[in-house]
Amino acid sequence: QVEQSCLTLSQFIKKKKFFGDIRLNNKKSNTPPLIVILATNNTKIGLLSIVLGRILSQNSHIRVLTYLFETHGERQAKRRGSTRDNRDASTDESDNGDDYNSDGMHGDTNENEKSHGRYSRKTAARGNGDAISREFQAQLHLYKKFGGKLINNFHTFTNTLNRLNSPVELILDGLQGYDFNIEDLLTLHSSGKPNGKFSASTTKEEDELISIMDWCNDKQQQRCSVWSLEIPSGIDPNTGDPNFITSIDPDCIISFGLPLN
Repeated sequence: QVEQSCLTLSQFIKKKKFFGDIRLNNKKSNTPPLIVILATNNTKIGLLSIVLGRILSQNSHIRVLTYLFETHGERQAKRRGSTRDNRDASTDESDNGDDYNSDGMHGDTNENEKSHGRYSRKTAARGNGDAISREFQAQLHLYKKFGGKLINNFHTFTNTLNRLNSPVELILDGLQGYDFNIEDLLTLHSSGKPNGKFSASTTKEEDELISIMDWCNDKQQQRCSVWSLEIPSGIDPNTGDPNFITSIDPDCIISFGLPLN
């Protein structure tokens, strides 16, 4: 389902956004269009984003750059490393960006999830975390093998874009999806805020998310197309209301119609 959905969306992007073979062919000397994907590690929407990025990267006439958000807990897991992670990193010879390996999703369900109506979503996601993590890492390897670029730091991300010789033409927002709220991403792999509540001050992880989301909205104001996958990041999937410090304001929303579990 994921593969077929992403293949269909990639064809839609090529035809409707880039006019298919009229622009995407060997006879054109113009710089290939640049697509930026915003994704999260080891989540279902992140898996969708990476599979889509892999399919688009297989087209030599499209460049794909993915910003992959990671929490402090994931960074610690990457530093500690494991036998599996080291094996994955050693077999990847095509990545010019950051190596990105982490553990699956685990954690305890708290009362705050129940009060926000997210108990079944988040619990189910954690239960499927190992399977998603394995598939995510496999797809991430293929994405990089086919030429997709990966960055997991906002400062490096903006510096890389500044060095490129063409503007971003399409941003695909795959940070959140239906399975989580944005604040859930901050607690799945770390201690997070007590009871999921946010204080007046922000953490480095929150600042990173705010920066990438504000960057996305700035680009949208500059007439760069922004498409959200499943739901705009920063919007509560249960109520449709903003529930984070900021939220992405897309031109359109792409619905995959895939089951939550």
